[in-house]
Amino acid sequence: MKMLMKKGRLNQIKISANVIAPVKKKSCYKEVMVPTKARTIYRSRLLNTIQAIIISAFLLVYPLTACANEVPPPAIPDRLPSDIFILNDMRWVEEIRWGGNNWEHIYDPETGKMIALTNNRHTAIIMTSTRLINENSAELYSKSEVTRTDFGWTFSAENGEGEYFERDSTYTTPNVPTGSIITIENNRVYVQSTDDKEGKYIRLLYDFNLNVGDAFMLMHIAEPYNKILLTSIDSVLLLNGEYKKRYNFGNEKIYQGQKYYDYSVIEGIGCDIYLFYPLTINSNEDHHNPVTLKAVYYKDRLIWSSELYWQGGI
Repeated sequence: MKMLMKKGRLNQIKISANVIAPVKKKSCYKEVMVPTKARTIYRSRLLNTIQAIIISAFLLVYPLTACANEVPPPAIPDRLPSDIFILNDMRWVEEIRWGGNNWEHIYDPETGKMIALTNNRHTAIIMTSTRLINENSAELYSKSEVTRTDFGWTFSAENGEGEYFERDSTYTTPNVPTGSIITIENNRVYVQSTDDKEGKYIRLLYDFNLNVGDAFMLMHIAEPYNKILLTSIDSVLLLNGEYKKRYNFGNEKIYQGQKYYDYSVIEGIGCDIYLFYPLTINSNEDHHNPVTLKAVYYKDRLIWSSELYWQGGI
């Protein structure tokens, strides 16, 4: 009986040794740790792969989303909404230059020597837009960006050598009413002051009823200087691909030292010199008017450009 128990105990110990011994072996312990490091490396590579896939998907989808959210510019219509003049959604860009002719000599009060010779000129970009009052009238609004350029020479007090300088400064004005209203009636365009409630001082700006040889009558000028002849009618291509009639006026006049030059009135655009020509004229001997119409926009899209127009591009 004792022998059996011992034998059983020995067998039990032997069996236990067979089960536990492999866990205690160092070689087996190391073999267990190696798969753990492999899993760590695999997990790191898997995360990098997933991250790369997410970034690639973002780079692929984001441009499409950005394009979808971007508001496209309004399309240029096939035809402008009026055959003679547009009252709504219009913007005229004009440039005015002045100055540059008055030189100022600056002297050192102690030595009496001239230390500077200065001048300045101004360039204003004026943007005039319309706001409908009714189907036949619109009020004009205007804002501007004015650049002042100071230029000249400064002179050294030691040797009198001069050094040229030029510097710009710019300021803007808000969009405010100009005090003018444009009205269309019977193919004629009139302008009047917003303060003229009774319409006593309405002036004819454009007349699209004229035929070649007819005279355009300036209501604010005395005879015989108030007549400008319509010399021809042709057409001009706008940037929206549409042809519009162009009324060409000539017969240069001189009134109180000011000259009327040849000009044209384009349907849908207005005068090619500037919006209110010849109601407000400028005198300049070399035929370069200080006010220049640069561009015309309809619904924020360019439909006329003076640069292309005078080069024969449109």
